[in-house]
Amino acid sequence: MCRADVEQGRWNDVVARTHDPALILSLPQLLMYRLNGALATGRDDVIDEVARHVSSLTGREAIAYAVIRDLVANRRSDLAGRILLNNDFLHADHRLLDAADNIIGNTSDENLQTALGELKKTVSRGGSEMKPMPTEFLFAPQPPIDQPGSVKVQRSSATCPHHVIALRREARSFRKVIVAQVQPEVLELRDVFTSAIGQVWTEDGRILRQRKSPIPRVERSSVPQIGIAMASNRPSAGIYHWLVDHLPRLAFLGDSGLIADDTFKVLLNDSNPGFEQTSLDMIGLGAATHRVDRPVFVERLLVPVVRFQGMSGWGHLDSVFAVMIERAIEMARAHGVKLPERVYITRRDAKRRPLTNEVEVEREMQSHGFEIAEFSTLPLWHQIAIAHQASIIASPHGAGLAHLIFSRPKTRVIEILPIKDGAYNLRFNYARLCLTKGHDYVAWMEPQPVKGDGWTVDLPAFGPFLASTMRGA
Repeated sequence: MCRADVEQGRWNDVVARTHDPALILSLPQLLMYRLNGALATGRDDVIDEVARHVSSLTGREAIAYAVIRDLVANRRSDLAGRILLNNDFLHADHRLLDAADNIIGNTSDENLQTALGELKKTVSRGGSEMKPMPTEFLFAPQPPIDQPGSVKVQRSSATCPHHVIALRREARSFRKVIVAQVQPEVLELRDVFTSAIGQVWTEDGRILRQRKSPIPRVERSSVPQIGIAMASNRPSAGIYHWLVDHLPRLAFLGDSGLIADDTFKVLLNDSNPGFEQTSLDMIGLGAATHRVDRPVFVERLLVPVVRFQGMSGWGHLDSVFAVMIERAIEMARAHGVKLPERVYITRRDAKRRPLTNEVEVEREMQSHGFEIAEFSTLPLWHQIAIAHQASIIASPHGAGLAHLIFSRPKTRVIEILPIKDGAYNLRFNYARLCLTKGHDYVAWMEPQPVKGDGWTVDLPAFGPFLASTMRGA
């Protein structure tokens, strides 16, 4: 019954049904329901009670860390930090370092930041104090940003207005970040182990990056040895983080002399999808790949720092993105592929966040001249060519929109955005990307259930919004 209340958003009923501490102790998942209900209804007294209950979760650390995660996502990082500091049973868990980093990045309490920093130093055996060092390698100078993109937001009547306010506030703040710009730099770590998912540690046991997983126990003599390598090994298999977080970091390689060095390697997680290798093939780095299926020891591990403010201007990243676009267009011509001016990237085959009436949404888009593209069925070059050629791109929130990184400035982007409290950080990424690329971005917001996965577009309201957005296009 409680699960049904959660799925239907009956949060006062959820809070009422989960008040029994003995029941929570036997079914710890109820604690998460109680927290979600309290967050949704603004019950600070219940939120504090949940925080106190964490101390009884010895042996159920996953639930405790889920409480911490949800508190941070809902702007209660200070409370999350106190939970982490005050419960010693959490300090031996492999999730601690990443949780502490998340809290530190989301709190302005300097005392809390200091205390968590000391905890990290102890748990990591001093690894958190080891900072990457500068190298002789340089990115091309970052050109000035011509014109940041624009962000507009509209919502269905079922969507709470505060979500619109939040995205508009984020757009104003982020515009200042990208205009300020920060020149990317290439740093390195010396004499370290790294695993397939990007963990980093030293021979004497100092942990630099844990990635929420136990550190493997290996000896240097038992693993492959690499002189110099680029750290592109990562836990995520998603294409967004590959295209937006990792590919820009490769742009310094063109003038570095490393491509001609047979000892240089680009590290990839051997379990991740083929689009990573395909990307490297397109920019001439395919032969330098080392697919990591077990830990390796690297004398010089290169860790470039780019971020969004290091991407704005874009000309300094041409050795990656301009080259990939050129080759994608060549492939499209060779295959006689027609590239649409207006494209709707469907998610009809999505297993996560399925849009329940996507077929009807597709029909609405087609009535405005959009062609439907199912990126999951297309090779990477075809996806890139479509994204670069189209003047208008629409899609529900999802990985397909990551290809906006290949689009021309002033591309019009329509994102159908499922939104809920606690999801802003990831949900607003495409608005940030459009601001950085100089695109004209419009979001149509729909509510997403807190615990349910499916969501629906209000078609009677969305139709007039789309017609208005397309007027004059």
